[in-house]
Amino acid sequence: MMDKKSLVFLIVVSVIIFSSCSIKQLAIDSLTSSMSATGEPSPFLTEEDPEFAKQSLPFALKLYETLLQQDPQNTQLLLMLAQGFTSYSNAFVEAPAKRLEINEYDKQQKEFARAKAFYLRAYRYALKSMEIRHKGFSKAWDAQNLELAFENIDRDDVDYLYWLGTSLLAAIAIQPSDPAMSIKIPQAVGACTAVLRLNPYYSDGAIHEMFIRLYGSLDVSLWWRAIPQEDDIVRKWLVEYYRKNRMEGKSTRELIEFHFKQAITLDEGKKLSPYIAYAQAVMVPLQDREGYISILKKALEIDTEKYPEYRLENEVARETAIWLIKTVDDIFI
Repeated sequence: MMDKKSLVFLIVVSVIIFSSCSIKQLAIDSLTSSMSATGEPSPFLTEEDPEFAKQSLPFALKLYETLLQQDPQNTQLLLMLAQGFTSYSNAFVEAPAKRLEINEYDKQQKEFARAKAFYLRAYRYALKSMEIRHKGFSKAWDAQNLELAFENIDRDDVDYLYWLGTSLLAAIAIQPSDPAMSIKIPQAVGACTAVLRLNPYYSDGAIHEMFIRLYGSLDVSLWWRAIPQEDDIVRKWLVEYYRKNRMEGKSTRELIEFHFKQAITLDEGKKLSPYIAYAQAVMVPLQDREGYISILKKALEIDTEKYPEYRLENEVARETAIWLIKTVDDIFI
């Protein structure tokens, strides 16, 4: 039986060779299906060598963009590109840039600009996918009319909304002083809240990790649009969710604790990243050096070989955790 890699290769060759539009479309549909099929981890996600993944992903992303030119309404390809560019930028552009020394400031800023460009590229793909799925979404979204934008969304939109919010938040976070980006904070928070409302169990608790980072990095006062509280659909959804989980009116610290517990419960202790997010969101503001190191060491105890579906994500997170411990004196007084 032909393995998955051989099938993908055969389909790619077919796209290049055949000139018939119908055959090209069949090849594109088959490739998209094979790369996004559920039940089997992506070869990129299970890659144990981050450097190899770093070198391979750009080729894959350019391939997807080439295929998209042939089939511009393919929402699955758009989703794969949104996820791919966000993940690539986070793991292989922004994260390494953060670890550069102070005497490499110019290089760091250049890499941050590249990361932001990749995040925005991912964001545009995610936004286009939502417009195709719901005509008029982009216009309502750009006008920050989130009630209208979210009027017809359902559980089938969760993947698209997650990467829409994640890519936009990443672009905002890398340069929060940019007013053109900071004005979009309510939209990014809105997309994440929509995911929390539609599927709080999404991707083994990934949405809860996102809220840990949200509460840890952005003052809640920046989350909302300048409209009356009772008319804000995002606030309504958050209030409903927290009321249902007996967390209404709790402090930011308590909400972070809640989302952290949800994240590590849903991922069953398979991922390092929730621990890193928690250490940065809680221990740094408290200036709890020992707690910070303890949480990061707990993350490093996770056996990345045991969970192949998160191997690459965990290997990248492991590098980050080790670096954060190594540079602890730069963070704590």
